[in-house]
Amino acid sequence: YYYYYYYYYYYYYYYYYYYYYYYYYYYYYYYYYYYYYYYYYYYYYYYYYYYYYYYYYYYYYYYYYYY
Repeated sequence: YYYYYYYYYYYYYYYYYYYYYYYYYYYYYYYYYYYYYYYYYYYYYYYYYYYYYYYYYYYYYYYYYYY
């Protein structure tokens, strides 16, 4: 009877640990994905801004040169 109780406790502990580990892993993965997405978005925005600025400068230069 005592042995059975001990076994059950051990099993429960193991299950809980596994679940916790899985949750932690999932959370980490999600965080990493979010971070990557955010970085990508920022990079894209920066690139777009740079491109726009370059275009504007070119246009201004052309206008100035034309006149």
